[in-house]
Amino acid sequence: MKRALSGDTDELATPAKRLRRNTASPCPSEYTPSPSRTIRAPLRKHNFDLYDALCRCREETDPLTIDEIRALPCGKVLVQSVQKLLHTGKINVKRRADKSRQIIMTELYLQWLEELDFAVTGIENLLNAKIPGTRRRVPGLGRVTFAILYRTIDSFISDVDNHHDGWSYRDSEEHPIYPATMTLAEEAKDPSTDLRAEITVRRAEETLGKYDRVMELALRRLKAEGGKTLKLARSIAQKERALARACCLLCEQTGFGEDKDGTGDLLLQSTRRSMRRWKAEYGITDDDEYDTQDDF
Repeated sequence: MKRALSGDTDELATPAKRLRRNTASPCPSEYTPSPSRTIRAPLRKHNFDLYDALCRCREETDPLTIDEIRALPCGKVLVQSVQKLLHTGKINVKRRADKSRQIIMTELYLQWLEELDFAVTGIENLLNAKIPGTRRRVPGLGRVTFAILYRTIDSFISDVDNHHDGWSYRDSEEHPIYPATMTLAEEAKDPSTDLRAEITVRRAEETLGKYDRVMELALRRLKAEGGKTLKLARSIAQKERALARACCLLCEQTGFGEDKDGTGDLLLQSTRRSMRRWKAEYGITDDDEYDTQDDF
C-alpha cells in the first residue's frame, strides 16, 4: 500500500520509535534518543548582531539566521540594531579612506549608501528564502524586513543631515568616523568637482533604485502577512509622510533624485507609490490627523 504524500515534501517520515532506557548509562533516568530522530542544533551563544546576520544572508540564508532575524522585536531594539549597523558601515568607510585624496560631501554619502548594499542583498535573499524541501517562501518576514529597510534609510538620511549641517567646518583633529572632506571654498576652487558630483549622483540613484525595489518587495510581503487592518494602514500612511519629507531633504542636500521641483519625488518611487495606494484603500488622505502607535 502506498504511503500518503505531502504536497510540498517527500514521503511522510516514519513515526519515531519509542525511546528506550539506556541501561549502560550511569544515570538510569536518562534516555538515549533513537538514531532516526533529528537532534536540534543548539542556538548561537553570542548576542544577536544585525550586521553579522545580514552579512551571512548575503551569502546564504541558513534556517538559524532566518529565525534570529524573524525574532528581532520591532521598536527600540530594532532601531538600536540598525544604528549599530550604520555605525559599523561608517567605520568601514573611514578605514578604507584614501588620506592622500580629499573627497566631496556627496562622495562620502555615496560611500555610506553603497556600504549598505550587503544588507539590501541579504534582505532580498531572506524574502526569497524557501522552506526546506518546499517551494513555499519562509513566512513571517514581511514586518521585520520592511522595518529594517525603513529604519535604515530614515537613519541614513538623518546621518546625512547631521553631517551636512557642519560640512563647511572641520576640526583640527581627525574625526573618528568622518573622513576628511572638502569645504565649500575648496570645492569651488577645484575644477574636477562638478564632474565628480555628477558621477556620484548617478551612482547614488542606481543604488537607491535597488533599495527601492527590495523595500517594495518587503512592503508587499508585509501587506500579505500583516492582515488588512486600519491600524496597519495608518502606520504605513504615517511612514509614507515621513519618507516623503526625508527624500525631499536628501534631494535638497545631495542632489540625489533631483527633479524640476526639487522635492525628491524620484527617490524610492515604487515603495512610496505602493504605500500611497495602501492608505488610499482605507480612505486615508494627507489631511487626516490621527495617532498611531509606531510599533515598527
